[in-house]
Amino acid sequence: MVWLQRIHRQTGTALTLLVLFSVLVSGTAVAATRAFAQASQIAASTQQYADVATALEPASPARAVRQAYDLLLDNFVTPPPPSELLAAAAGAVARRVAEDLPGEWPLPDLPPDASRDAAWAAFDSWLGRVSDLASATVDRQTIQDAALRGLANAVDEHHTRYLSPKQYEDHQAWRRDDVRYGGIGARLRGPAAVVLEVFAGSPAERAGLRIGDQILEVDHASTDTVPTEAVISRIRGPLGSTVDLLVSRRGVDAPFHVAIERAEIKLAFVRWEPIERGDGHRFGYIQIRGFPEPAIDDKVGQALSDFDRVGIDGLILDFRGNSGGRIDVGLKVASRFLQDGVVYQQLDRGGRLRAVRTIGGFWSKPVPITVLVDGGTASMGEIVASALQESGTARVVGTRTSGNVAGARLFPLSNGGALQITVLQITSGRGSVLNDIGVVPDEPVEMQDDLLLNGVDVQLEAGLRYLTSAVRVIPSAWIPRGLARPEAA
Repeated sequence: MVWLQRIHRQTGTALTLLVLFSVLVSGTAVAATRAFAQASQIAASTQQYADVATALEPASPARAVRQAYDLLLDNFVTPPPPSELLAAAAGAVARRVAEDLPGEWPLPDLPPDASRDAAWAAFDSWLGRVSDLASATVDRQTIQDAALRGLANAVDEHHTRYLSPKQYEDHQAWRRDDVRYGGIGARLRGPAAVVLEVFAGSPAERAGLRIGDQILEVDHASTDTVPTEAVISRIRGPLGSTVDLLVSRRGVDAPFHVAIERAEIKLAFVRWEPIERGDGHRFGYIQIRGFPEPAIDDKVGQALSDFDRVGIDGLILDFRGNSGGRIDVGLKVASRFLQDGVVYQQLDRGGRLRAVRTIGGFWSKPVPITVLVDGGTASMGEIVASALQESGTARVVGTRTSGNVAGARLFPLSNGGALQITVLQITSGRGSVLNDIGVVPDEPVEMQDDLLLNGVDVQLEAGLRYLTSAVRVIPSAWIPRGLARPEAA
């Protein structure tokens, strides 16, 4: 992706922040009528591309491909050359067809300076011939999916990607904060398949699974050298079915089997609780897994209200594994902890630069804050962590974040899938590049599996140590309501 790399070098900016939402609110509150009007405009724009594709034969694999091609040319943050997009799509199709029909599949002639329509005409003719020749072995949907993935991969940007109809359906559930699956309700850390979290009220909790337990086998199949995602996939399954786990636990002489009946697990994106320390300090803990929809900010507000009632001396914001989400939701959450300032900067396709500031709702409690991050902290999670770090509001603890930052918009396709396209470059509030770089913690702390096996989360402990050291005098605002503060003698 030479043209994109060249612009990256010239501008010194990132290709930045995942924005999983229908309407980009540009970092400010807007009236509902305006938001509805913007949504209508986007719907009309999407329909325009669908209308162009409709001119093709309904059964043609080129139909959704043409739609995606036009969407990329008109919306990707750095306009890509038509011939490079279609060359990548053709290469992906040829490789996929060759898997079932080995041999050399010639590619279309796509001159580098070809216009949009000329390049499409050459590609469309080629794709039709390949589809006809391969039709007895490779179905048209498979060819279409290969072309769509090739188009998305052509721009070589983290958040520009093709979602199949099933992936799009799952994504819509994620945006509704309605992630459900059949499983046991535990979070694992790889590569040793160690339990990092047990969800409250889950089958795993009822079965006695603990943080630090290591899963050695799933249904009598070893997890050794098996990727964490594959272990999780084995543990999940149909509701009401049973999974047998072989568990190793520190302090127990030999591994033991645990049979757990799978149930429907609904992932909670926000979880909070007070943490009582032996020295008498009480700290608030809020885990935020993502920013998929507005209720996330409401729940953060509820957590802070709960902490107001009980009184806390400091706050932990756990963004580990936070995959990002809507930019407007993340901005609201950031504004709770930043009284005033620039949260991020955005650069659009037309070269317009805008500094996006906080929007109010500040939580004015004078307590130290720690933000926990890791390699799974991405996108909007990185933006919020960076804003709190740059402002001096919070100390960031953990490992470097993923550097997977881009401003994207999701467009439905005629085949039931969708194309997510990067439409903005976004940097930190001070203009620092985050994409492909990430947020560097103030206090680097690697997770240690040997300590986790003993139930010790070293990153959380490091964050709590900082809060303890930062607490000097408990302000009067933090005396629980209804109690009088003793006067000094």
